[in-house]
Amino acid sequence: MTDLTALTPIGTPALEDNIYVVDDPSSTKLPRKATLQQIKDLFKAVAETLTNKSISLTNNTITGTPAEFDTALQGDTFVYTSDGVVISGGALGTPSSGTLTNCTGLPAAGVTNTAMTLSDTQTATNKTLTAPVITYTLNAQTGTTYTPDINDAKKVITCDNAAAITVTIPPNSSVAYGTGSQINIIQKGAGQVTISEGSGVTINSTGGTSDAPKLRSQYSSATAIKIATDEWIIVGDIE
Repeated sequence: MTDLTALTPIGTPALEDNIYVVDDPSSTKLPRKATLQQIKDLFKAVAETLTNKSISLTNNTITGTPAEFDTALQGDTFVYTSDGVVISGGALGTPSSGTLTNCTGLPAAGVTNTAMTLSDTQTATNKTLTAPVITYTLNAQTGTTYTPDINDAKKVITCDNAAAITVTIPPNSSVAYGTGSQINIIQKGAGQVTISEGSGVTINSTGGTSDAPKLRSQYSSATAIKIATDEWIIVGDIE
């Protein structure tokens, strides 16, 4: 700011509307005239504190180095990225609601009440599940033949027909169940259920016919467990 080295009154001194001549020793221009109130306003503007004030970045530009910003802005630490200035310190507050979509950079200790829902493709490896509830969907089949699909590893197949029913385990090339997958089958109707091998599939069981076990009677159940690429073991109420 230019030093105001001389204020020469014109007229009666000390009046708010008195006109002063403002001498600028650094300029060759003619002295400017201003009232005492105008001069007061000028000094007030220089020392103004930006409390509860808004700065329009449309009409104003704030310049400075990152270090100068850190020095000038107290109470928080700022990180400067290609996307702009990001607050890395300070409290995030306690929102009444909301969805956290990206928490990159947040300290783990600062994230609480993290209820989590696993999607169909997420795996909870080495995680402790407290009082988990697993609910299977029913797949009601009323025909005399059925070949399970990939979604049946998360369901219970009910077979309900008066005639005999054949459930065929498909080859891995057709339905790529993960090793360890289980298919649960219930004989709901009077028609006896036989679990048979698809092309290239090997079934082993304690049934009378090892590779084609039958459910023993109405309301019996069995589980087919995949133990290798095309190898399954059938366990349950079979004969």
